[in-house]
Amino acid sequence: MIEKWLRNEIDKKICNSNRIVILDQSSRWKFLVDAACTDICLYSTKDYSSKWQQKQDELFLRHEIEKNHKNDQVVIYVSRELAADSFLIEYAKTGGCIELATEWVRDVLLKETSLQVSLTDDELYTACQLGIFKDINWWKKVVQKIEGLLSIENDILDFFDNPNGFLESKTPAVKNLYIREFCKLLQQPVQDKPADTFASEIARHIFTGILEGNISEKEYVIYCKWIDSRNHESSFKKYLGEYQLPSTIDIDKVKDNHCFDVVDKKYLTKFVENINNASEVKNILDKIKKRLKFKKSNPYIAKWWQDIADIMDFTVVCNDASIDGISRYYTVEFSKTDRSMRRILTYLKADINIVKPIQEYYERMNQDLLKSWFAHYGEYQESQKGYLVNLIKNTSKKIAIIVGDGVRYEVADSVASRVASDISVDKKFMYAGLPSETEHNMSALYTTDGEIIAEKKEREKKLSDETGKDITYMQLDEVNGTTDGEILVLTYKDIDDAGEKMQQGMLRLVDEFEDILVEKIQLLLHLGYKEVHLVTDHGFVLTGILEESDKIPTDDISGGKKVSERYIRSVDEQSGSKYISIEEHYENYNYVNFAKSSRSFVSTGKYGYSHGGFTPQEVVIPNFVFTYNKQNQMDVDITNKKDLIDIAGNILTVKFSSGEAKDVLFYQRKVRVLLYVGDKIVDKSSIISISPGSQEKVELSLDSATEGVVVIIDEDTKDQLDKAKVTKSQMRDLGGLF
Repeated sequence: MIEKWLRNEIDKKICNSNRIVILDQSSRWKFLVDAACTDICLYSTKDYSSKWQQKQDELFLRHEIEKNHKNDQVVIYVSRELAADSFLIEYAKTGGCIELATEWVRDVLLKETSLQVSLTDDELYTACQLGIFKDINWWKKVVQKIEGLLSIENDILDFFDNPNGFLESKTPAVKNLYIREFCKLLQQPVQDKPADTFASEIARHIFTGILEGNISEKEYVIYCKWIDSRNHESSFKKYLGEYQLPSTIDIDKVKDNHCFDVVDKKYLTKFVENINNASEVKNILDKIKKRLKFKKSNPYIAKWWQDIADIMDFTVVCNDASIDGISRYYTVEFSKTDRSMRRILTYLKADINIVKPIQEYYERMNQDLLKSWFAHYGEYQESQKGYLVNLIKNTSKKIAIIVGDGVRYEVADSVASRVASDISVDKKFMYAGLPSETEHNMSALYTTDGEIIAEKKEREKKLSDETGKDITYMQLDEVNGTTDGEILVLTYKDIDDAGEKMQQGMLRLVDEFEDILVEKIQLLLHLGYKEVHLVTDHGFVLTGILEESDKIPTDDISGGKKVSERYIRSVDEQSGSKYISIEEHYENYNYVNFAKSSRSFVSTGKYGYSHGGFTPQEVVIPNFVFTYNKQNQMDVDITNKKDLIDIAGNILTVKFSSGEAKDVLFYQRKVRVLLYVGDKIVDKSSIISISPGSQEKVELSLDSATEGVVVIIDEDTKDQLDKAKVTKSQMRDLGGLF
């Protein structure tokens, strides 16, 4: 604001003769003149000590001004006393003169704020250095001493990033002011130190205040801004890494918004030690929930706290006395607890002493659910058989079906929560066939006759034969911008493959698996598929940390048997309450038996990740349909598709036109033309804004490739609007012979 007040005075006086002199005998106020004269011609005298050099300087200056700026407005800054015989004195007398000094500043502040200025000359000078571009409210607060000259809370983050550079860029007066503020923050007498030392000491002071819970309000404001700043993240990590925690920490004194993983681990240990003490758990969780309120701004809050809080807050209340009702309860409520437990195992599985008590707590809840579930097992009816056949037979839409392997309901639910907001999800569930294993259940999805088909290609052939439809089969990760086909069946085996090979090691990859599913679902909808279905063969259970004694013995199985991790085939029906025995003929066996538990049987298999059993986690599987809520926008079509089939040379011209706008408010659509060779984009146009009923064309280069695909996409939504095949002519340029 101070620069504007100076400029206003300049503008009032300069109109007399297009010249004005600003006299600064102290040579201190050039910064203010520079700020005020950004868009006006400014000349400055040079710092000469001898009188003859000063006279010469003034003469040359006047000559330059009159020669090059005869009719222009010019400000002349003079950093010394202006003698009576100066070559510039005429400008001062005829145009005007402003003498810059603290008196001028006091006068203008009194005039603009109507406040008496009691600041010292040094304080006033420093305020002017800091007050460039500050508004009048800042000046009023400074003049009234409501606010200090410095806003250390705003500036100190830049100081942490580059301490030496920050202070070196300041004038001596401002630098001293910062040093006083630094010492005040540290509660030390004013003393000069290297900038790096100040930065390290202040950072330690702040971290210690957080750790001991006695941080000042100003320091806490600095801390909160710092921890929440992505721009200053590197300096925060640097000083945090250098901070030496004391050997003893009173974790109850630490601020909830702290950044110390050690404190989180100590609280976690305290939590699991008291996990069966309801009152103590409540006290700990109350503190953790306060901490979780900062999770959007504090990246140092352990990820597992939210999942632990969710598990501890959950109570199994399922009053529905039917298998369908229990399944609905599982999908809507309990499956989220499965997700929390999965994430806890992901983050903490290496620490047995921590995970084991949480796992046992979860298992007790799970067992409560399973009691209701197994009480109604007689109502269970597989609904998976022939699903793909019936869906494809009865659709007239362009659809894509993702057939996942081991996509548990909670994983699909997590994917559904992450897709774009303009995508709707119809979330239903199916019942998997028993036992819940890949070969058996994939066959059920693809066929209607119950035949078990081991080979994927054979299942696909059977599906095509049964439906009589032209189906395109692909791996999900092969889907790209050129993918086509009215009906797509896309297989995705990553989850089950990783689980079978890596057991609990697969947990760290689930987020990546979800990323792929989200990405491909959104892409398929952008490609014009009206529905994207997500189904699977079976779910899975995570046995967690399992001792040999935790596994279920099978010595009591009568007759011939074949033991797997999660089920047992037997010749004889098994009596008693220990097993669920279902008649199913397979090889030489007549029955398949399941434990009323999520634990594994004693077998030769690995433990951690498994399926094949009869728990909701394994057999209540997703049947999700994703649809795109598109607005009615105008069509854009390629008009020269035939020409693109046989192009000469490497350069092709794509012509396209737009239809009428279906929405009266919609007048333009931003599009881009892409040229694919295989799954790679080899050329693309700039963004083109196309209006209703208009025609456009772009040139693209096929380069050395012989064929490709041209795709027009909506730049905003990434919807595919049209596409065309491109092939290079086999005719060669034979010098005009043809």
